[in-house]
Amino acid sequence: MSKTLPRTTSVRKSPKSVDYREHVTQLLARSRREFLREFGSLTVAGASLSAVGLPVTASRVHADDLALEQDFGGMTAEARADRAFRQRVDMATLQRERPLPKHDTNGDEDRYANRIGSYSKGLPHNNRGEVDLNAYNTLLTALRTVNVDDFERITLGGNVKLTNPQAGLGMDSEGPDTFACYQPPAPAFASAEEAGEMVEMYWHALTRDVNFLDYDTHPLTQAAATDLSRLSDFRGPRNARSFPSRSGGTIAAGTILSDSAPDQTQQT
Repeated sequence: MSKTLPRTTSVRKSPKSVDYREHVTQLLARSRREFLREFGSLTVAGASLSAVGLPVTASRVHADDLALEQDFGGMTAEARADRAFRQRVDMATLQRERPLPKHDTNGDEDRYANRIGSYSKGLPHNNRGEVDLNAYNTLLTALRTVNVDDFERITLGGNVKLTNPQAGLGMDSEGPDTFACYQPPAPAFASAEEAGEMVEMYWHALTRDVNFLDYDTHPLTQAAATDLSRLSDFRGPRNARSFPSRSGGTIAAGTILSDSAPDQTQQT
C-alpha cells in the first residue's frame, strides 16, 4: 500500500506560512519507479495491474520502466517529469504570493435605492424600466452565498435565463486566478464618462452601414468625430493613434469607434 503524505498546508494559513518546496520534496520522494516497485509481487506473478484498478499489464509496466531511461533533452523521462512538476508548483506559488487587488465599485448600488444604475438584465421590471427590488435581492443573495441553489432561486422576468452567472466562480488552471486580476469599475451612472460612452454607442448604431474604408470621408463618421470631440470626458482614441485621454485633441473620423488600445486603428 502506498503511504499517505502528511498534510503540510492549511487553507487557513497565509501563503507566506506555507512551505511549498518542502511539500514538493515529499511528493517527489515517492518516484514513479518506487510506486511500480511496490506492486512487484503482482508483476512477478504475471498479474495485471488492472487488478488494483490500473489498466496496465505487467509487460506494459516493464516497457514503461525502461522508457524512463530514455534521453529527453539531456535528462531521463523521470527527471523531466520531476522538473515539469517543480516548475508548475513554482508558477502556482508565484501567482499565489502576488498581492491581491482591491475590487472597487462605482458606488451606484449604494447611491440609488431603486437600483437604476445596476445590472438587472433578465429580472422583472415595472413599466418605467425599474427592477423589482425583491427579485434583485435574490440575485444579490446568490452572489453573496455563491450557493448553486440560490442561483436557481433568482427571480426572472420571463423565460430567458441568465447566461452562466457563475462563470466568475470557476478556477483557472493556467495563469492567475480571475480574482487576482483587476478590472476598473464601470463609469458611474451620472458621470460624464458614462454619457460619453452612450453617445459613442448611438454613433455606433448610426454608422453601422458605413464601410471602414470610407470612415475618413463619410459625412456620418465626420459628424460623429465632431460630436465626440465636444464631450468633456470621452475616453476613446484621440488624434488618430494617440492613447485615450480626458483632455486635449480632436477625434479623427478615420479612427472613431476603434479599439482604445495604443496604436489601434481597427474599428470594432
